Amino acid sequence: MVQSTEVEQRRYSINRGDVFLTRTSNTFHKLGISSVALKNYPLATFNGFTKCLRPKKCCELVPEYVGYYLRSSTFRDSILAFSTMSPRPCLNNEMINHLRIFFPSVSEQKKIVRVLKAFDDRIEFNRQKNGTLELIEQTLFKSWFVDFDPVIDNALAIGNPIPEPFQARAKTRKSLGEKHKPLPEVIRKQFPSSFVLTEKMGWIPAGWQIDVLRELYDKIQNDSNPKIMETVHWEGADINWFKTRELADSGAKGATQQNISKSVVECVPSFKLNEKLFEVFSNHVNQIWTSIHSKSEKIVRLIDIRDILIPKLLSGELCISDAEKLSMKLHE
Repeated sequence: MVQSTEVEQRRYSINRGDVFLTRTSNTFHKLGISSVALKNYPLATFNGFTKCLRPKKCCELVPEYVGYYLRSSTFRDSILAFSTMSPRPCLNNEMINHLRIFFPSVSEQKKIVRVLKAFDDRIEFNRQKNGTLELIEQTLFKSWFVDFDPVIDNALAIGNPIPEPFQARAKTRKSLGEKHKPLPEVIRKQFPSSFVLTEKMGWIPAGWQIDVLRELYDKIQNDSNPKIMETVHWEGADINWFKTRELADSGAKGATQQNISKSVVECVPSFKLNEKLFEVFSNHVNQIWTSIHSKSEKIVRLIDIRDILIPKLLSGELCISDAEKLSMKLHE
């Protein structure tokens, strides 16, 4: 929260159409990154690392159009041309005064926005679908290998005792009655119907093996994450990547920034699943990941086409009707 007077609030309040540019950065490519307010924020403010540009009342600029223009290569190139390094990339008022924006009539601006927003809406739709699919996958994993729901169901079916940590969950599942939909029999058979108490991991499904990660992986090393866009890291490969953030916080050490050492990772206990159960789970997950991968590829294509269209539409090189036809074809 920022303490401010009424005068300061009026002066620094954000109105629809206000443009914000980062005025300084450690690198040139992050200088002049823009954001356009699409509604009023009367009690908001902005920090000293940004410049606020407020359009004149007589100005016929559509804020959404301005947002796309400021993302175009034309504007980005002009930002880099005016920026200086002293001792770090920065934009001052004199430089900003030399920046230019080219815009057609209000009706043409709105048509351009409509075309480009159709791409953004489709991109966001696919991202949300992927988020839902990832949540489904995480829920499935948690149900099978953290909450042990299939084991609880099997134990309830034959009257085996339920350990205290799982009794509340078992009660909830039992209370569902006919609403409860158990897994298909072929899958349930891959899970045991009782639990055993272990020293390392507490109550676990009977018969499941526990091993430390160094015994389950051929190689564990400290390194940076592979670049997402370099498909060589996963296409045709059989290396399993996992995120250390999911490891216990107790294993993290560090004075200024916590980190997990290689030795800690190597000693983390994990389940060693039998091949049949692993195959069943993989089949479920692969279906989800195939869909996620397909939507991710579509997102990349939509972004590429949108970014190609932006400068062509803004410059008039491509007529709006042709862009609308392309948009409709891609969204079929």
